[in-house]
Amino acid sequence: MQLNLFKKFICKVYSEGKRLQKHDILGNELTSRKYTHMQLLSKIIAFLYIVFIHSGFSTDFAGYIISFLAIFIGLFSTILISMYDRKDELYTRYARADKVKKETIKKIRNYLVQFTGLTSYSILLSLVLVVLLLLVLLIPNINIDTSKYVLITNLDDLNCTTVYTFLKISALTIHRFLVIDNLLTFFYITIYSTSSYFAFLQTEYNELKFEDD
Repeated sequence: MQLNLFKKFICKVYSEGKRLQKHDILGNELTSRKYTHMQLLSKIIAFLYIVFIHSGFSTDFAGYIISFLAIFIGLFSTILISMYDRKDELYTRYARADKVKKETIKKIRNYLVQFTGLTSYSILLSLVLVVLLLLVLLIPNINIDTSKYVLITNLDDLNCTTVYTFLKISALTIHRFLVIDNLLTFFYITIYSTSSYFAFLQTEYNELKFEDD
C-alpha cells in the first residue's frame, strides 16, 4: 500500500513538473508540443556530448555535483515548507480585498502553485541525478572510452563476450545521456524558479506602503 502511494506521489510530481513547464503563471499553455524548446535543447546537447565526448564523468565531478545537489535539496525543501504557510495569509487577504486586489492574489496563488510544482520537480530530478552520479563513484571502470569499441562486422564474431560488451556500452551511453539531459533540465528549472521567486518577493515588497514614503 505504501509503495503504491509513493509511486503515485512520484508520478504526480513528475507529471505536474512536465505540465507546468508548458504553462505561464496565469495558467496559459505556452506550447502544445511534447517538449519545450529548453527540453529539446538539453536533449540535443546530451546527444552531442555522447557523440563527441567518449569518456565518462570523473569521480571529482560526480562528488562536487552530488554535494551541490544535497545543498539544493535541503535549501529548497525549506522554502517549500515555508511557502505552505502563505496559504492562510492569502485566504485572509482575499476575503478583505477589493476586485483588483483579488486578481492580484489569484496571480500570487497561481505563482505559488507553479513554483511549488517546478521546485518539487527539481528536487525529484536532483535525487535521480544523485543516484546516477553515485554509480560513477561506486562502479569501477565506468569512465571507459567508448570510442575504443566498434560494432562487429562479421556474424562469426557474435558471442557472449561481444553481446555483453554491446550491452555494457549501451548502458554507459544511456547513463551519460541521462546525466547530461537531467542536469541541464535541472539547472534551467532551478534558474527559472529562483529568478521568479526573486520577482515574486520584489513584487511583495513593493506593495508595502509606509506613512513616510
